[in-house]
Amino acid sequence: MSIDLNPTNPGITELKELFESKINSLKEFTAMQFLTIEKTTETSRVSLDSRLASIEKTLDFVKNLTSAQITRAECTTISKSIEKDIDALKNFQATMEGKASQKSVDIVTMTSIIGLIIGLAGLAMNLLS
Repeated sequence: MSIDLNPTNPGITELKELFESKINSLKEFTAMQFLTIEKTTETSRVSLDSRLASIEKTLDFVKNLTSAQITRAECTTISKSIEKDIDALKNFQATMEGKASQKSVDIVTMTSIIGLIIGLAGLAMNLLS
């Protein structure tokens, strides 16, 4: 059994046209797949670019936020300084209240002395009359 591969044979010509048709269909299909892959890749790239931009904005916000914060040690130092100032103000207030009380004592003492002088003057007038 021998196969006739003569290009003029009608069966070979049909087979050749069938193969060429299949190869052309495969080429078209492959080209369409490449176009689809390129479009999908471009869409993915745009999506990733927007997500990366969003992430960069978030990172910038976090950097700005952390740069504006103070550490626990700094907070403790500031807190102690404020507590010292509050204690100094409390002592000043107590001193001022003490001075106010001394002023009241002085006024009462002066009033008592004036009253004593008036009383002695009245007694002296009764004795002399």
